[in-house]
Amino acid sequence: MSVNKILRNQFNVLFIIYILLASCSNPKDEGLIDLCPPDRNQDTLIQLSSLLKEYNLVPLETKSECLISQVSKVVRRDDRLYISSEEKDLFVFGKTGKFIMKVGIRGQGPEEYQGVYDFDINNSCNSIYILDFKMIHVYSLEDGTYLRSIPLSVVANKFKIINDKSIILHTSPEKEALTIIDHNGSVLKSFLPSSQCNWLITSIPFAVNPKGNIIFQQGPTNDIVIYDINKGDCKHAIFTKGKKTISADDFEIMNQKYDFGAYERLVEFEVISAVKFLEDYIMTVYSYQTEGFFSIYNKNDSECCTYGLTLNKPLYDDICFVSPAYLRTCVRGESDDNSIITYVNASDFRKGINNVNSPDINTKNTANKEKYLRVFESLDDSSNPVIAELFF
Repeated sequence: MSVNKILRNQFNVLFIIYILLASCSNPKDEGLIDLCPPDRNQDTLIQLSSLLKEYNLVPLETKSECLISQVSKVVRRDDRLYISSEEKDLFVFGKTGKFIMKVGIRGQGPEEYQGVYDFDINNSCNSIYILDFKMIHVYSLEDGTYLRSIPLSVVANKFKIINDKSIILHTSPEKEALTIIDHNGSVLKSFLPSSQCNWLITSIPFAVNPKGNIIFQQGPTNDIVIYDINKGDCKHAIFTKGKKTISADDFEIMNQKYDFGAYERLVEFEVISAVKFLEDYIMTVYSYQTEGFFSIYNKNDSECCTYGLTLNKPLYDDICFVSPAYLRTCVRGESDDNSIITYVNASDFRKGINNVNSPDINTKNTANKEKYLRVFESLDDSSNPVIAELFF
């Protein structure tokens, strides 16, 4: 092979690498927040309700046609709750928890889905999109009737509707972890090379900040990708300035060295499991050294408060009267206002009756007790879960 041909081939390779890097710029921005450690010397218990403007407890109606053992994802839009279950069904409930309908039918027919692996609401065309591996099925929000299907050329795990023109897919284990398609399924672009940390996904891997940008967290690491909807491009960033986090590159190195043992070593790092962007706050749920924490970052004054989520910690749940560890499930919730949505299984919720009269609860919480007892009396251990809407 001639020298000129070798140089030309090398140039072509370098040019391709440049294009791949340019599609998602590499320089990492400064962390969005600074996760502060909890005050371990604090003796006074802080009641969860004192952090909220208000809250709602919504017991989901229990019927044979809408049984839910575990919530996979819950989205609130207007006065409706859209809930997918671990059984891969999708149900719609009213704002008080009354069952309205099941969306679509599970099966292998042309207008059916094999399972609900993710879903999203398209308010502009009054429809709901259901992901079924290599297909997105579209149903009416009004009555759940089938409208059409969008074939996919890639296997998708999760997705998010960007706007009327495009959808972002999490497409591991493809060559790239993220793919943008139009609403007919045509691929517009793919980026972020697939890796082990990008395969580790949550129920809602895409978070939307107040600017409308879509944020994708790279597995258990501190690395995020911010997709700018207006510009149609993305950039790498880190989520927190904390020094106890792990980067995507370091996680890959650790995974190659320890294989599955790498997950056991994550206990040495702050592992973020849920991020929610509200108008004035950024809410973060993370774990460190086998303990769980709930962090509230105020964007107006850049102050951060962190609370423990395990028993005998400063944060006391005077809403469901159980361990506040259920706040971790807010990773499964999404709303259209300044709130986070989480849930508690009925059997766990009923255990709170043992703590209602705890001396840790002062007389100011009489209304909270009454609200809890009304829900408690409507449940048994086999009832559907209770949705908790927390407004900050």
